[in-house]
Amino acid sequence: EERAFKLPTRTSRVQVRNLRLSDIALAAEKSRRDSQSLVQQQALEAAFHLTTGDFHRLHDDSLLIKEVKQREQKEQERLFRTEYHARFSMSMSCLFFVLVGSPFAILAERKQFLTSFLFVFSPILTVYYPVTMMTQNLSKTGALDPSVSVWAANVLMLVAAAWFLRRVSQN
Repeated sequence: EERAFKLPTRTSRVQVRNLRLSDIALAAEKSRRDSQSLVQQQALEAAFHLTTGDFHRLHDDSLLIKEVKQREQKEQERLFRTEYHARFSMSMSCLFFVLVGSPFAILAERKQFLTSFLFVFSPILTVYYPVTMMTQNLSKTGALDPSVSVWAANVLMLVAAAWFLRRVSQN
């Protein structure tokens, strides 16, 4: 005997971190277009109310709802753009860790692996990750451009790597 049963529907949205890069790029573009469309709709509706003399309708809920939706679309676009650029930045971080750790290990000249690891990992933990989280959060709020800001921590690591590499080349 066969019995059909209904599967539960997905009520929650798919999280950004679970999307592919191509899907993130498409979603960011869709959010941008939807936001622009809402702004145009809001402007047209306001112009219509002004030309018809319905001034009391300018404070109507429909205009406010469009404004709230437009803000939500902007937030989604910033979230998608930040995630897109952060993936590249975070994947390159390993290279910068090696660029800092290798010359440091040469300069330390110790055979104690854990001590060298601790000396390299401490600045990464106390500087790199807080800067990374700060720039990602500021990019999500719109205070910074994510295409540049998410690379700030990697630039700091590159500066440290250049300093260690210079010291190694001098010895």
